[in-house]
Amino acid sequence: GGYIFCGTTFPTNNNNIGDGWVVKLNSSGIAEWQNTLGGSNEENFNAVQPTPDGGYILAGYTCSYNLNVNGNHGGHDAWMVKISSSGVLQWQKCFGGQGQDSPYNVTPLRNGKVLIDCTATGAGNDFPVHSPGFSDDIWLAVLNADGTLDTAFHFGGTDYDEPEETIEMENGDWVTVGFTASMDGDFNCPVWGSTGLFDAFIMKTDTMGNIQFLKKFTGESSDRFLSVVEMH
Repeated sequence: GGYIFCGTTFPTNNNNIGDGWVVKLNSSGIAEWQNTLGGSNEENFNAVQPTPDGGYILAGYTCSYNLNVNGNHGGHDAWMVKISSSGVLQWQKCFGGQGQDSPYNVTPLRNGKVLIDCTATGAGNDFPVHSPGFSDDIWLAVLNADGTLDTAFHFGGTDYDEPEETIEMENGDWVTVGFTASMDGDFNCPVWGSTGLFDAFIMKTDTMGNIQFLKKFTGESSDRFLSVVEMH
């Protein structure tokens, strides 16, 4: 029992460059352990979830190439980290291309794998171009229990697209919410309201990456959806 949470810490002896930080409390709020992970450049953890073996998986980004980080593809990679129940690093994986790539959430799937949702700003390596001229795309990826890439899908348009949360539905399909500035590609769809700078969206896909529906909602300026729950 208890609580686990993650984020960034800025050591005073590290030139104000952040490390990924994870803390575990017991049910009374007393700290059991904490760990900082990263390299000589910036890291951050955006999400943490328990894993079936009693450990935890963390999703964030890294700009490093050393210490706890290995395999950075270029600059700012999505960084997945697996730790034990006591916070010991078990494995880490970098995913990305030559641009800035960040995961915003990690979702345990019922088959024992995990789903991450990212924004990928550059093509190459793990992030192929969604369509000519498109960038800043949404990337939904399934990872195996050892962190290897199982499958991945791209969604987006020619402008900036960002997922905030993806959930697995009871029937196995996925629902993603976030925001977009695109009006073409996958986001060439009707908008509920008048188009703003950023439109909030909800997208339902199957496990093969086929879009079942995609809806955009907006007020008059910048709007985003941050969380979604399946109702019964």
